[in-house]
Order: sequence, then C-alpha cells, then structure tokens
Amino acid sequence: MKRIAWMVVGIVAASLVLTGCEWDTGSDATSWSSSYNWVNFSGTYRSSGNLGVLVTDYTVTPDFPAATTDRTVRDESQGSFRAGSSSISGKLRNEPVVAGSVVVRLFDNGGRLVRSYADNGEGILGDNEGNIQYPSGAWSVNLAPVAESNFVTAVSSEPQGRFTARSSAFSGQLTQANIVPGSLVIEFRNNSGTVIRSVADNGAGQLGANGAIQYISGAWTVDFGLDQIFVEDGNIVARYSYTRTLPQEVSAGGYVTASYTYGSTTQVRPGSTGATIHSFDVNQLGQNLTITDNNGAVFTGYISQMRSASGAESGTEIDRAMPQENDTIIASFECSGTSAAGYPVRIVGTLQGTVRINSASSGVFRDRVMNGTWIESGGTTGDINGKSSDIQIQMPTGTTDPAI
Repeated sequence: MKRIAWMVVGIVAASLVLTGCEWDTGSDATSWSSSYNWVNFSGTYRSSGNLGVLVTDYTVTPDFPAATTDRTVRDESQGSFRAGSSSISGKLRNEPVVAGSVVVRLFDNGGRLVRSYADNGEGILGDNEGNIQYPSGAWSVNLAPVAESNFVTAVSSEPQGRFTARSSAFSGQLTQANIVPGSLVIEFRNNSGTVIRSVADNGAGQLGANGAIQYISGAWTVDFGLDQIFVEDGNIVARYSYTRTLPQEVSAGGYVTASYTYGSTTQVRPGSTGATIHSFDVNQLGQNLTITDNNGAVFTGYISQMRSASGAESGTEIDRAMPQENDTIIASFECSGTSAAGYPVRIVGTLQGTVRINSASSGVFRDRVMNGTWIESGGTTGDINGKSSDIQIQMPTGTTDPAI
C-alpha cells in the first residue's frame, strides 16, 4: 500500500507541475480523440536499471532499481604487462558490468600512470583502442603507440553519481586528470534520462555560478543554493576533454588496474509471484493497450488520460494535437489480466515519451519509459521501471505552429 500511496502523491504532484493541457477519455474510456493518433507507446520495455528484472519487489527497490543495487569497484588488479607488448586483455571479477563505468589503467613498476582507457558506454575503450563486453566485463586494448594528435581526448558521458530531491550542493571526481579548461559540462538528468539542469566551466576554474573545477586533479563542486533545490531524483553525468601529458610508449613492464560499476543481481527480488518478468511487449491502438509479458501472460486496458508538458493542444475548430520540439507526453494507464502464476493482476502507471521533430511530417518519439505498480490479488506487489527504444512517428499537420 505504501507504493500505491506514493503513486497517488506522484500523480497529484505531476498535475500541479505540468501546467499544459490534459485530455481525458472519461471514466468508461469509450471515446478517443484523433488528437493522439500520432502518439505511439508500442514496443518492448525492459528494466531501466540494468537489472534484467522489469517487475521488482518494491520493498527492495522503491524508486530506481539501479540506485540501490549498483556497486563500485576501485583499482581492481587485472594482472601485468611486459615491455614491448602489443596488446593486453583481462576480465572484471564482478558482473553485470554497467555500461560507461569502466576505466582500465596501466602503471609502470614505479607506480606511474602510463595509459588510461575509459569506457564510452558503447563497448569502446579509449580512442577506439580497445573494447569491453557487457555484462561479462571481458576487455582488451591495443598497446600500439598513441599519435600526438590524440593527446587531447574527449569524454562524452562519465557517471558522477546521483542526486536526490531536496538537494542542491554536489561534488565529484572526474576519472581523468589534466582537464582542458572550458571543456567541462556537468549534466543533471532525471531517471528518464532527460537533462533538467547543467553547468559549464568558464575556463578559469569556475563551474556555473557557484561551483569550481580543479583542472589538474579533476575534482569539482557545484552549489545551486537552497532556492534551487531539485524536486526529483536522477543521475549526474560529466562531459569534458583531458590532455595526456604522461609518456605513451610502453617501454617497460608494469601492472594493470580497473575501476567500474556493476549491478548486484543477487539483491534483486522479483515483484511477481512465480515466473520472473523480464519484459513487457506493449501494443497501443488508440487509447487501448495490450501488455504481454515474457511468460505469455496478457493484460488489457486503456489509457485514461494524456498530458502535454509544453501546453500544446488542439484548437476548437481542428481535432489534432500539435507538439512542440522536445515536448513531453505523459499517459496514465491501467491494465488487468491473469499472471503466469494464476493471480489476477492490475497494472497501474504512466507511459512517457519526448518528441523530436525531424520535419513538418515526421519525427521521433524518444526516451520512452514505463513506470508503474504490479498489484496481485492475494499475492505480492511489484515496482515497474522500464524503457523502450525510440520510434518514428508521423506528425499531425500544423506541428510547427501549435495552437496554445
């Protein structure tokens, strides 16, 4: 009941924050406006926390599964290398490895850093000098000499921890040192991946209005003040460039370490009785929804309400919704059916996506997520945090000039 109560509070809060217009199909959901013919939440939804379990026990993971189960390893030994080696490989001891979290470092026998290879989140280490496999953690790098033109390296998305609601001051440590002045941007992204706030360094050590970055060490701080506290949780990500000032030739032997984050799946308990649910296949037809889990159980229902964060709406003489660039659409839904274990189940939650307009006639519905609660009659209650891939959509006529 605690989870359901929090959902009610969340829905009320969302209705206060989103000042845009709402469309309601009515309590019986027998009518549906063609305004939302372009909205498409169909697709396969899987865990958004790298856990492999879509419906989790909410008493273990009440808000965001990855936040309570991820573990960070610093400087794990990965063996040694010899002078003149052309390549080196290893395997991290823990899995599943979180994409974008791995840094492999080579040190000479005197403890001096020789090379550093950061994971770009897509299986590449360094400047395409090696690769890392998810979730196993098997890695390899090429030790060929690095050209001088590659001495300045860009890091596109480096995790820097999480932020929570009611917080405003933060600090972190970049993986690399010798940061290029003026290159650092710290992004604060909500659990759906949308950037809700960001700060950049000014090239003179100042980060945002009230923050600082130490270019040599990579340590940073940001303080937004009590009048700018966050109202939701999320992840902190850094973008920056750094200069390789240490020797790049592997002229002597040494040792290898790895730092990374992994998800401890042993702590995850399924939120469904019987067969574990790893994915939902969602089929949307107008306001009607059909959800099929990976065990073959089918749940049917409807979207009861949609909200637009931007306030774009159809005019009184035309029956269409006209979204703006980066418009966020939130749909409240409810489905019911019988689980693979034979329990009557209600699924209550929201579907959310963001519009990216390619042209007047087409666009992309991206960052599609499902958040909700799995409620069994006489059984357990689970937490649903899923995400699905982007999808192409056809835009309604008049998108570039929405009626407000």
